[in-house]
Amino acid sequence: MNEWLQRHRITEVECLIPDLTGIIQGKTIPADKFLRKESLRLLENLFLQTVTSDWVDEKRTESLNPADGDINLQPDPTTICLVPWAQEPTAQVIHDCLHMERSAIEISPRNVLRWVLALYEKEDWGIAIALELEFYLTKINKDPDYPLAPPVDRSGRHEETGQFYGIEALNEFDPLFEDM
Repeated sequence: MNEWLQRHRITEVECLIPDLTGIIQGKTIPADKFLRKESLRLLENLFLQTVTSDWVDEKRTESLNPADGDINLQPDPTTICLVPWAQEPTAQVIHDCLHMERSAIEISPRNVLRWVLALYEKEDWGIAIALELEFYLTKINKDPDYPLAPPVDRSGRHEETGQFYGIEALNEFDPLFEDM
């Protein structure tokens, strides 16, 4: 990994972990600090928040320390990549989460995925993935200072009722869906 960082003249490294809701969390550190392999830590309570920022039921958190300690981040070298939108040469590296004594944090998303994959392998099950495209239709907005507005449909009206899954509303944009 050191050679890769030097070859790409990386100045910063984004150290990433997914939280329980799938949102990427982490820290950005100078590349030289990353290369020194200094201990990188985050708060353990990162795994106690839900997608609505509520706290997870305490009965489900027996694997975490209630003292709100730190966790260690361990880089996964197979995940290193360039950040194409960064102004300075920047890399991203996904990290694993470890307790302070270096054991795995069982509820971290990467460990949960490993557990599920091991179960599938043990049972000789196959894995199928189906992706779903999600999007919102909005009126063209050329000024980011203005809020997004509902689009104008074929009849010239704005969908204002909130019936976004209503067949009548969807049919108004049928040409778009046919193109897709």
